[in-house]
Amino acid sequence: MLTVTTALTSTVPPGFEADCDDPPRPNHGFQLRSAKTGSALVWLAASYDAAELGSLTAVVEHYANAYGKGASVALSSTRFLTLPACRLTLSAKGGVEEVVLAYRAQPDGTGIVYTIGLRCSPADCESAREAVEQIRKAGKLRPIR
Repeated sequence: MLTVTTALTSTVPPGFEADCDDPPRPNHGFQLRSAKTGSALVWLAASYDAAELGSLTAVVEHYANAYGKGASVALSSTRFLTLPACRLTLSAKGGVEEVVLAYRAQPDGTGIVYTIGLRCSPADCESAREAVEQIRKAGKLRPIR
């Protein structure tokens, strides 16, 4: 489960262990590990748009610039629960990072960025993608108060 303030909840799929920061550190999401996914890392996160990017397009551009150096980049449209989203795939020699990014505006003007992602070697990617889909299906967005 994620924080109440980001209005997102999800459950950990069977066979996975969740890892998150201990209090008092902020807890904006969790990582999952499983024997099913080998060395792959799967995560779900929600955080305020502290960089004040203001839109899904700006969030995707920021992520690609920050993490895509030296990688082949592919973009496609998708959905994150009820929100429009973008799937960003960064491929390099060492492996693949694939994230689904969504942006949710709030009445006070500070948006929330939702990220579900995986980092894997080519051999572990298929099982990691299955885990990502399980998390996406288990997630729920609640109204922002």
